[in-house]
Formats: sequence, C-alpha cells, structure tokens
Amino acid sequence: MIDFLFNPKGRVSKKGLAVFVAAMVALNVISDYAVTAQLFPKAGFVFGLLGLVLLWAKFAVPAKRLHDANRSGWWVILGAIVFIGAVLSIGAAGLFSVTSWEELKNGVEPDSEAIEAAIENGAAGTQMLIAQFSGLVLSLLLLLLPASDGANKYGADPRDGDGLGFGS
Repeated sequence: MIDFLFNPKGRVSKKGLAVFVAAMVALNVISDYAVTAQLFPKAGFVFGLLGLVLLWAKFAVPAKRLHDANRSGWWVILGAIVFIGAVLSIGAAGLFSVTSWEELKNGVEPDSEAIEAAIENGAAGTQMLIAQFSGLVLSLLLLLLPASDGANKYGADPRDGDGLGFGS
C-alpha cells in the first residue's frame, strides 16, 4: 500500500484510481465534519498533518494513471496549477473587493479583517468552489483516459496482477 500511495513509478488502473479518489473524498468529508463539529480538540491539527502526508500521494497515484494511458506523469502538475490559480484568485477577489488598485499604488494599507470577511462571504465563493473541485474534476478526466493494453514503457499492465488494479 505504501508503494501504491507514494511511488510515482509504475501504473495504476481506472479501478485503482477510483478507489483512491473515493478514499480521498471520504477522508475530506470526515475531516471537515470532525473539525467543524469539534469532535476532539486537535482535529484540525491531526487532519491537517494527515493531508500534508498524503499530498505526495495526490500527485503519485494520478501520475501512475497517466502512465497507464502511456502518457507522462508530469501532466499531474496541471492540477496543481489550476488549484494554485484558484487560490490566488480567491485572495485577489478578497483584496480588490475592499480596496482599489489606485489605493494600493498610493500605499494605502488594506484592512486584513475586511479582506478575510470578503473572502468568507463575498466574491471569492466561486473561486473557492473551483479550488475545491478542480482535483476531483481532473481525477474524473483521468478515469476517462483509455488504458494502453499490455506492458508499456512505464511498466506491466496493472489489470494483469491481483485484479485490483493497484499496479506496480
């Protein structure tokens, strides 16, 4: 399982990626509930640390799925670019909803509390949805990629082994 999650070399089938995505969605739902409901005092820290540990797996497993389609795993970086762009646009939407470009050029210090309120309540809602669902959408697109039959330059066909499709 460690190799499946953290080694970007090899291949994984559509089924293996689907299991991984389902587990990540379930983990996100559980962590959101645990933190919101304050089920235990350190819920935010524990699930934040777990998310940090699994960050590499969120690149490695989709890269293997790209390998299964005989494509470079480096395309996974596209998902990170979409996510980072969405997060940056959230900050920009919050900033520019409380101040203008002219005020910034003239050295007026924007009110950080007003920016936070604008991000939570205002124009940044759409960008937040984009940031949250960009990874899920890209994962669904990976599920649509046809696999290459038999071995390819990235390894053996993951459907030939144990039948689970977790691959090599």
